[in-house]
Amino acid sequence: MDQAKLIFIIIMSIVAGLIVLYFAYLSFVFLLINKKLNIRYDGNPLLRYFTYEDFPDLKAEPFSFKTKNGNKLRGNIYTSSEVIDFNKVIIFFHGIGTGQLAYTKEINRLVKDNKIAVIAYDYHGTGASEGKNIIDLNWALVDADYFLKYLKTEPRFIDSDLILLGHSWGGLVAGNIISLNLDPRIKKTIVLNGLPSVGEMAAQYVKGKVVARVFYHLLSRIKMKQYANKETYKSLKKRRIPALIVHGELDPLVPIKLLDPLFALAKKVDYIDALKYPHHHHFVYLTPTAEEELRKMQTQIKKLKDEELHNYAKTIDYDLIGQQNEQLFETISQFIRRG
Repeated sequence: MDQAKLIFIIIMSIVAGLIVLYFAYLSFVFLLINKKLNIRYDGNPLLRYFTYEDFPDLKAEPFSFKTKNGNKLRGNIYTSSEVIDFNKVIIFFHGIGTGQLAYTKEINRLVKDNKIAVIAYDYHGTGASEGKNIIDLNWALVDADYFLKYLKTEPRFIDSDLILLGHSWGGLVAGNIISLNLDPRIKKTIVLNGLPSVGEMAAQYVKGKVVARVFYHLLSRIKMKQYANKETYKSLKKRRIPALIVHGELDPLVPIKLLDPLFALAKKVDYIDALKYPHHHHFVYLTPTAEEELRKMQTQIKKLKDEELHNYAKTIDYDLIGQQNEQLFETISQFIRRG
């Protein structure tokens, strides 16, 4: 073997080894993210979660349905004395964590402001629903698909106009179930600080984002089949329904740059309203002050231990961390009322 051929073989072997190492690195990160996120989400016993009973005139009718794997998911139909029919209904999709009870204040506000029912349920492996874990971030789309199928069997909602609304993980659902389930009852969607796609979120944690995105899409397709690799940008291009997209420019969890294609699309079409809130982080439905206090609380909950943690939990000001973004709720109501 001549020297040139030997050098070529050595170089190619090194390149092949580096490629193998890179994909091993991507696999390790993918598994690490899944291990961290794919758990069961229940409430923190030290924190207070509001229920319908904490709000005058708010009512909650429990319901349940089975998702794809047969596990039972539980939720509530929220109404008040001012809700006189189900011609319009908001379907609320929660973010990662405890489930719908983390949003009862917001659900109450939506019912009262708009005088329409809000339906919310806990995803697989979350809150009151069954399941050892969430299976996959994309599994929330499976749950939403089966929920919409269930809702077709409910006589009260057969002819309802459905308005989807989701925050964070729930924003991924509200922005993408529209291209998976073409239920004609879905008339509008509202996405608050929503994940643009699972693959996009995973790729931001590694070097070589383009290759990583393709690799993660392949792994997701193997696991989640038709529910994999949905992107809000593409879903809204495919199904042109009125959409309200709202994002905090300071969001550290879902950086607003990930939504550049979506905001660019909004400038070209007339069915998407896209709003950026310059002083908000991940919880755009709160005031900046409430967001700051919420971040401080989350930091303390992670940092403190034992008696110190228990004592701190007693001092949490839930009124302060629950202050709502009045402008946003008015914007949402205007969007809902629009013909």
